[in-house]
Amino acid sequence: MLYLFTASNDSAIKNLEATIEKPYPISTCLADLDADTVTKLKDNELHENVCMWGATPGSSNVDRWEKLKEGDGILAYSKGEFKFFGTIFAKTHNPDVARKI
Repeated sequence: MLYLFTASNDSAIKNLEATIEKPYPISTCLADLDADTVTKLKDNELHENVCMWGATPGSSNVDRWEKLKEGDGILAYSKGEFKFFGTIFAKTHNPDVARKI
């Protein structure tokens, strides 16, 4: 499946730049992640920096997040163009990590 997300307002654009355009230093959050996620990151040498995106809880966001599966494609749209394409490597629901980022 291919999913599209938009980064249109100033806050979303800032987050896009901080967590996708420039990979985020996930190593600062490893202690807050579950063991399976940490193992997956380390096994794939992604435990230092990783591109990622989050969403605030809302009815459509929660439904969409629950449907996302590892291996799905993701397309990021911002400022009138498609900026990034990627593949879902892993997902986790972690409010503590979300607040740090």
